[in-house]
Amino acid sequence: MNVVFQFDDNDMDEVSGFELGDIIITRGGKQCTSLNREPNQSMMLFITISNLLNQIKKMIKSRKREIIVVGVDSSYTLKITSKKNHYIISDDKCMIKEIEQNELLDSVYQAAKYIWDKYGKRIVSDSVQYDFCNALKSYKKLLDENCQ
Repeated sequence: MNVVFQFDDNDMDEVSGFELGDIIITRGGKQCTSLNREPNQSMMLFITISNLLNQIKKMIKSRKREIIVVGVDSSYTLKITSKKNHYIISDDKCMIKEIEQNELLDSVYQAAKYIWDKYGKRIVSDSVQYDFCNALKSYKKLLDENCQ
Protein backbone atom coordinates (compact mmCIF):
# COMPACT_ATOMS: atom_id res chain seq x y z
CA MET A 1 0.00 0.00 0.00
CA ASN A 2 1.82 3.12 -1.26
CA VAL A 3 1.52 6.66 -0.06
CA VAL A 4 0.20 8.97 -2.78
CA PHE A 5 0.97 12.68 -2.94
CA GLN A 6 -1.27 14.79 -5.14
CA PHE A 7 -1.66 18.47 -5.79
CA ASP A 8 -5.14 19.75 -6.66
CA ASP A 9 -4.60 22.37 -9.33
CA ASN A 10 -8.16 23.21 -10.43
CA ASP A 11 -7.09 23.18 -14.13
CA MET A 12 -5.54 26.61 -14.41
CA ASP A 13 -5.88 28.44 -17.72
CA GLU A 14 -3.55 31.35 -17.06
CA VAL A 15 -0.63 30.46 -14.85
CA SER A 16 0.65 33.46 -12.89
CA GLY A 17 3.01 31.62 -10.56
CA PHE A 18 0.83 32.49 -7.59
CA GLU A 19 -2.10 30.21 -8.42
CA LEU A 20 -3.80 28.48 -5.53
CA GLY A 21 -4.14 24.75 -5.10
CA ASP A 22 -4.25 22.07 -2.43
CA ILE A 23 -2.13 19.19 -1.22
CA ILE A 24 -3.56 15.70 -0.74
CA ILE A 25 -1.67 12.75 0.77
CA THR A 26 -3.45 9.41 0.92
CA ARG A 27 -2.65 5.91 2.06
CA GLY A 28 -4.83 3.04 3.17
CA GLY A 29 -7.99 5.07 3.58
CA LYS A 30 -6.28 7.90 5.48
CA GLN A 31 -6.01 11.34 3.92
CA CYS A 32 -4.03 14.37 5.05
CA THR A 33 -5.20 17.33 2.99
CA SER A 34 -5.74 21.06 2.83
CA LEU A 35 -8.91 20.50 0.76
CA ASN A 36 -12.39 21.39 2.02
CA ARG A 37 -11.31 23.22 5.15
CA GLU A 38 -12.89 26.22 6.82
CA PRO A 39 -11.47 28.72 6.34
CA ASN A 40 -10.12 27.82 2.91
CA GLN A 41 -6.55 26.46 3.19
CA SER A 42 -5.58 26.54 -0.50
CA MET A 43 -1.98 27.62 -0.96
CA MET A 44 0.25 29.14 -3.63
CA LEU A 45 0.85 25.82 -5.30
CA PHE A 46 4.10 26.25 -7.23
CA ILE A 47 5.93 28.01 -4.41
CA THR A 48 4.69 25.48 -1.84
CA ILE A 49 5.81 22.55 -4.03
CA SER A 50 9.26 24.12 -4.39
CA ASN A 51 9.47 24.55 -0.61
CA LEU A 52 8.31 20.97 -0.01
CA LEU A 53 10.94 19.57 -2.38
CA ASN A 54 13.71 21.69 -0.85
CA GLN A 55 12.73 20.86 2.73
CA ILE A 56 12.54 17.10 2.12
CA LYS A 57 15.92 17.23 0.38
CA LYS A 58 17.41 19.12 3.33
CA MET A 59 15.82 16.66 5.77
CA ILE A 60 17.36 13.65 4.01
CA LYS A 61 20.79 15.22 3.45
CA SER A 62 21.19 16.62 6.97
CA ARG A 63 19.35 13.74 8.68
CA LYS A 64 16.91 16.13 10.33
CA ARG A 65 14.25 14.33 12.32
CA GLU A 66 11.37 16.61 11.39
CA ILE A 67 10.26 19.27 8.94
CA ILE A 68 7.15 21.40 8.93
CA VAL A 69 5.91 22.58 5.55
CA VAL A 70 3.57 25.56 5.67
CA GLY A 71 1.42 26.22 2.63
CA VAL A 72 2.38 29.60 1.18
CA ASP A 73 -0.48 32.09 1.74
CA SER A 74 -2.22 29.50 3.92
CA SER A 75 -2.12 28.36 7.51
CA TYR A 76 -2.17 24.67 6.51
CA THR A 77 0.85 22.82 7.89
CA LEU A 78 2.17 19.40 7.06
CA LYS A 79 4.68 17.68 9.32
CA ILE A 80 7.06 14.98 8.11
CA THR A 81 8.87 13.12 10.88
CA SER A 82 11.69 10.58 10.58
CA LYS A 83 11.43 7.51 12.85
CA LYS A 84 14.27 5.04 12.35
CA ASN A 85 13.95 3.94 8.69
CA HIS A 86 10.41 5.19 8.20
CA TYR A 87 8.53 8.47 7.98
CA ILE A 88 5.31 9.79 9.43
CA ILE A 89 3.25 12.41 7.62
CA SER A 90 0.72 14.34 9.66
CA ASP A 91 -1.44 17.42 9.84
CA ASP A 92 -3.91 18.52 12.51
CA LYS A 93 -6.48 15.89 11.44
CA CYS A 94 -4.50 12.93 10.11
CA MET A 95 -1.42 10.76 10.63
CA ILE A 96 0.04 8.37 8.07
CA LYS A 97 2.74 6.07 9.48
CA GLU A 98 5.34 3.60 8.29
CA ILE A 99 6.31 5.26 5.01
CA GLU A 100 9.62 4.06 3.62
CA GLN A 101 12.10 6.68 2.44
CA ASN A 102 12.07 5.65 -1.23
CA GLU A 103 8.27 5.56 -1.20
CA LEU A 104 8.13 9.10 0.21
CA LEU A 105 10.76 10.46 -2.18
CA ASP A 106 9.21 8.89 -5.26
CA SER A 107 5.63 9.83 -4.46
CA VAL A 108 6.48 13.49 -3.86
CA TYR A 109 8.59 13.59 -7.03
CA GLN A 110 5.85 12.05 -9.19
CA ALA A 111 3.26 14.55 -7.93
CA ALA A 112 5.57 17.54 -8.39
CA LYS A 113 6.67 16.34 -11.85
CA TYR A 114 3.04 16.00 -12.92
CA ILE A 115 2.38 19.65 -12.00
CA TRP A 116 5.62 20.76 -13.69
CA ASP A 117 4.79 18.88 -16.89
CA LYS A 118 1.29 20.36 -16.93
CA TYR A 119 2.13 23.99 -16.04
CA GLY A 120 5.87 24.57 -15.64
CA LYS A 121 6.60 26.07 -19.05
CA ARG A 122 3.53 28.33 -18.77
CA ILE A 123 4.29 29.92 -15.39
CA VAL A 124 4.37 33.65 -16.07
CA SER A 125 6.58 34.58 -13.09
CA ASP A 126 10.19 33.90 -14.09
CA SER A 127 11.38 33.61 -10.49
CA VAL A 128 8.64 31.13 -9.51
CA GLN A 129 9.29 29.07 -12.65
CA TYR A 130 13.06 29.13 -12.04
CA ASP A 131 12.72 28.10 -8.39
CA PHE A 132 10.28 25.29 -9.19
CA CYS A 133 12.46 23.96 -12.03
CA ASN A 134 15.62 24.01 -9.91
CA ALA A 135 13.92 22.46 -6.88
CA LEU A 136 12.61 19.64 -9.09
CA LYS A 137 16.01 19.01 -10.72
CA SER A 138 17.81 19.01 -7.38
CA TYR A 139 15.21 16.71 -5.83
CA LYS A 140 15.51 14.30 -8.79
CA LYS A 141 19.24 13.99 -8.09
CA LEU A 142 18.46 13.12 -4.46
CA LEU A 143 15.89 10.56 -5.61
CA ASP A 144 18.38 8.96 -8.00
CA GLU A 145 21.07 8.79 -5.30
CA ASN A 146 18.71 7.14 -2.80
CA CYS A 147 17.19 4.61 -5.19
CA GLN A 148 20.49 2.96 -6.11
